[in-house]
Amino acid sequence: MFVALLSALVVLVEASMGSVANVRGQFAQIFTPVHALARLPVDLVDRLGASHRDMGQLQADLERLKVQNNMLLVRQQRMQAAEAENEELRRLLGASRRIDDQFVHAEVLAYSHDPFVQRLTVNRGFGARAATGQAVVDQFGLVGQIVEVGSLSSQVLLVTDSSHQVPVTVARTGLKAVARGTGDADRLELLNVPVTAAIKAGDMLVTSGLGQRFPAGYPVARVLQVNRVPGRAFSEIVAAPVARTDRANSVMLVYRAQSARDRALASLEGDPGDS
Repeated sequence: MFVALLSALVVLVEASMGSVANVRGQFAQIFTPVHALARLPVDLVDRLGASHRDMGQLQADLERLKVQNNMLLVRQQRMQAAEAENEELRRLLGASRRIDDQFVHAEVLAYSHDPFVQRLTVNRGFGARAATGQAVVDQFGLVGQIVEVGSLSSQVLLVTDSSHQVPVTVARTGLKAVARGTGDADRLELLNVPVTAAIKAGDMLVTSGLGQRFPAGYPVARVLQVNRVPGRAFSEIVAAPVARTDRANSVMLVYRAQSARDRALASLEGDPGDS
């Protein structure tokens, strides 16, 4: 009897538990949309937070890319400048007919503001072994010579200065003469050229090497006009400098190559065994 009652009780409990489970399942189905609706603001905030973080990351990436792009542009400009400078150096080095001479590139810092003195300042001094009397050229020809040397810069007297003279030769005929500045950036004059001399407009004048101040073979000027005045012994000859003496941004300091004789003398003078 007791066993029968216990069995009946177990059946009733299981039945009631099943009902509770069913009721609980029904309540879960009813309240699932409610829970979802309640979670909606929380989910929305989470998504907005994630979106904000994504936007922040995108903004940071954009700023980083901008910085990198600017750096690349700067490097590109520097590369272009370096390439332009290399090209200019190649032109400058090609200005000389003396392939054994040595050169040092120099930037033009300033031009003289004195209308009666035509000079320029370059950024080479004692440290670059600049020396008084040293020839200075650009990619077209002779610019002038150094007249003052400082620790970091030097003064260059232009070929167009009225006090400047340079021995030249007519490339076509070999005629020797002296070209003197006139104070005009576009004009030189030749001194004491006989009226019978073989020279004409268009002739190229180059350094002759006489006087040992300027190495031979550097272009100086091109003859513009030859006036032979009757009764005068010398012609009036006007020439135009080929170098850009009034607008050069850079020039080259010329270091003359030693001749075999000079090298031999230097070797003897510098040999400590002879002292």
